[in-house]
Amino acid sequence: MRRALSFGFIAVGVLALLIIVEVRTYYTRDLIAEFIYGYAPNRLPCDEWPTPAEVERAIEDNPRMVQRILTVHERAHLVINIWTCPGRAELLVYLPTREAIEEVKDMFEDYRLIFGVPSGLANF
Repeated sequence: MRRALSFGFIAVGVLALLIIVEVRTYYTRDLIAEFIYGYAPNRLPCDEWPTPAEVERAIEDNPRMVQRILTVHERAHLVINIWTCPGRAELLVYLPTREAIEEVKDMFEDYRLIFGVPSGLANF
């Protein structure tokens, strides 16, 4: 009985620790998003996001790379997300297949910072 009670306390403690870590890191949510849904979000806080004008400038300054992304798949498109963080923006790349997402990931050293701005890849 005493052993079962000790095991119960340890199990509750480990579970509480895992919940705290998840709330702070979103590790499980990111795993689910990436491996099941094919979505790779950026994890920067809003105060580190650039302004919409800076994201537009980054896109305008990289026309060859933008074209390369868009030719990965005929239905690929770029969206400047201004809704998540008011006054701030991120670049979202929507691609219709997991293979297309992987191809875009391979184009960049850090696909969560495409053109130096926070970016997310999404399967639609």
